[in-house]
Amino acid sequence: MRGFPPIRTWLPAIGTAVPLVVLRLVILTLVLAAARQFELSQVETMSWLIAVIGLPAALSIFLSLRHRLPLTVGGNILVILFVTSLAQEFTFSELIGAAMIAGVVIMGLTVAGVADRIRHVVPIPIVYGLLAGVLAPYVIEVFSLLQVRPWIIAGAIVAYVLGQRFLPAAVPAILPALAAGLAIAAALGELNLAPRQFPAPDVRISLPDFSLEAAVTATPVIVILVLMQSTIPSVIYLQAKDFPAPAKTLNYVSGVFTTAGSLLGPAGIGLSLPYTSLAAAPEAGPHQLRHRPVYISGIAILLLMPAVGAAAGIAEAVPMALLMAVVGLAVITVLADALRHVVTGPLRFGPVFAFVVAQSELSLFGLGPFFWALVAGSLISAVLESNGLRQLRGDPQDIVTPPKRVGPQEEGR
Repeated sequence: MRGFPPIRTWLPAIGTAVPLVVLRLVILTLVLAAARQFELSQVETMSWLIAVIGLPAALSIFLSLRHRLPLTVGGNILVILFVTSLAQEFTFSELIGAAMIAGVVIMGLTVAGVADRIRHVVPIPIVYGLLAGVLAPYVIEVFSLLQVRPWIIAGAIVAYVLGQRFLPAAVPAILPALAAGLAIAAALGELNLAPRQFPAPDVRISLPDFSLEAAVTATPVIVILVLMQSTIPSVIYLQAKDFPAPAKTLNYVSGVFTTAGSLLGPAGIGLSLPYTSLAAAPEAGPHQLRHRPVYISGIAILLLMPAVGAAAGIAEAVPMALLMAVVGLAVITVLADALRHVVTGPLRFGPVFAFVVAQSELSLFGLGPFFWALVAGSLISAVLESNGLRQLRGDPQDIVTPPKRVGPQEEGR
């Protein structure tokens, strides 16, 4: 029918949406574990899940529709981990207060122009080094999982390779990989398809407790995690891919919804670099259509939110090893693109330092390896690669042209 694009034009978006949904569901397990630490009720736990999964999904849809860009907002995983680490020191309400203050601080930094200045200080290749360090463990985990579910993971890998080799570029190789993994899991009897009942969520707003000690301890870290490890690197990455990301608007969104969302549970809301790297990659479809995976994944998450327990049911029905393998396979091409930018210059030492530090367990002053990867990479390049920095500022296009996967039908052209 006229007016309706053929389904094949949506296949890349569907293929990219699958790992986006899986990555969002990973947060589910973190929140459930954290809820036990804080001894939260079921209602409080569901409210927190809505803050860090449902709200970001809705914001992603709205922003992507508004700007026609792949703007993938997420609940910052590191903020959740950091907040959980403070469970023995502060109450849940005190950490809600600290997160709400962090949102106000982010808005203040945006008004003062500080966030924008930080964005111009961090060189693009350093962000690629950080991105490679973030994604590499996902790919490595695929082959570690071969020991856990050898037939399922091997089948997914083989299907992925064959898909890359024989399928047209419009069909993501992750789709046959997922299909093969599910088929083998079903054949081995490892799909748990028993019917489940899930109670409808009851949202509860939690009143904050504004504690000076909690604010001094947690607020600065949350601000840095949201800006330096989430929104700012994602904006830099999008702009390097020729997407005119509205940096100031996105910083305001981070500030406003970190404050508002934290009324349901401490949250750090901002663009997510792993999500962004997937949605903005060539495998997500033509450049002008790469906002489509955001809609598909966002709608899928929102459909799950009325029965939040259903999200946990997915993890119970499908082997977690297969879900994590799908994520790892999905980011291989993004990792390859990031590594290409790391090794092709004009900066070498800084991006490599960022890559290595991002994979470490470094934690200083409450700040994790992603923050220190940006700091170390930028400082190393400033000290050792001043000529490269000048070259980079003079002709940034030398480093931001992504490779394009060529389908078999195009190889002979």
